Amino acid sequence: MSDYETLLVTTSNRVATLTLNRPDRYNAFDATMLEELPRAWARLRDDDEVRAVVLTGAGEAAFCTGIDRDAVPTSEGEYTFDPYTYRDPGEALGPKTHGMWKPVIAAVNGMACGG
Repeated sequence: MSDYETLLVTTSNRVATLTLNRPDRYNAFDATMLEELPRAWARLRDDDEVRAVVLTGAGEAAFCTGIDRDAVPTSEGEYTFDPYTYRDPGEALGPKTHGMWKPVIAAVNGMACGG
C-alpha cells in the first residue's frame, strides 16, 4: 500500500500503521492528503489481514496541525476567498466517516491542533 504521496502505510503482525507524511508542513492536510485519506481508510477497512490501525504523524514536531492554510487557494475580486475562514475538512477525514469499524489507535507525537 505504498501508492500514496502524503501517507505511509505499513503492516506488521496484522496491525497497520497509517502515517501522515508531510513533516515539513507539520503533517497538515493539503489537497492530495484530502484525496488520499478516504482511499486509505477504505483499503484498510476492507483488508482482511489488518485487525487494527495505528494513526500517527511523521517526524517529532507534530502529529497534525489541521489544514495547510498555505495550500488553500485564494482569490481576489468581488468574492474574496480568505483561507483563515475556510472550514477545516479534518472532521470529514476520520475513520468513522469512511466506515472504518476496526480499532484505530492515535499515536500522537508532538503538536496536535487544527485550523
